[in-house]
Amino acid sequence: MCKEEVPPERQQQTPSLDQQEPEPPYIKEEQEELWTNQETEDSEDWEDTAEPGPGSNSQNKLVFCQNRSDVVERPSSYTARNDKGEKIWICSFCGKSSKYQTTHKRHIMMHKEEKPFSCSVCAKSFVCKGNLQKHMRTHTGERPFSCSVCGKDFTLKRNLERHTMIHTGEKPFSCSVCGKRFIDKPDFSRHMRTHTGERPFSCSVCGNMFKHSCDLNKHMTVHTGDKPFSCSVCCKRFSCKSNVKKHMRIHTGEKA
Repeated sequence: MCKEEVPPERQQQTPSLDQQEPEPPYIKEEQEELWTNQETEDSEDWEDTAEPGPGSNSQNKLVFCQNRSDVVERPSSYTARNDKGEKIWICSFCGKSSKYQTTHKRHIMMHKEEKPFSCSVCAKSFVCKGNLQKHMRTHTGERPFSCSVCGKDFTLKRNLERHTMIHTGEKPFSCSVCGKRFIDKPDFSRHMRTHTGERPFSCSVCGNMFKHSCDLNKHMTVHTGDKPFSCSVCCKRFSCKSNVKKHMRIHTGEKA
């Protein structure tokens, strides 16, 4: 038997439903900057589309199934049915719902930090093969997506779509507090945290909270000592990319 109920902890924050197979979500990595015309940032852009599941405000009711055979066989997941009777997969870590099981499995791997696909050039690891293939373009220089207006090339389709809005002037996401408008939802969501003060990204070592996942990633290097970014001239290593850019001015003579 299935009965309709909305769990108390999700009454105000029912996760939204995926309407189509999306790009794999990533919570741990987010854009370092809200928007830049520098195509050099594209290598990090595509990893930055995820927002924490509990922040969703969908009004769809879920029907939670009591039948044990209808539950995904992993403690980090469970299934439900939306108001259309369609089966969906729910993440027990953050509450994100997925219409497709393959998308859900990739999402769970992100929480468990399982990254089986590794880059043969820099050894960076990824949850799924598609993301590795996109990452490889940062090494090969491949830019398969071209703007029909100005001819600018991009490594990722979503970056081309966002760039096209510069020509059209389209900014579909508007802040209800200050009226500022944004090209895409991730930028809009990050902006809203300046009003709400929300800090959804937590350090697993010391418990410090951060507004953006990129800030958490930078902070984690304090604990790990990791310095993944290096100067191409003198090989000095840095914990974050922005510090490499500042350091390069020593070699180029560029003023801050």
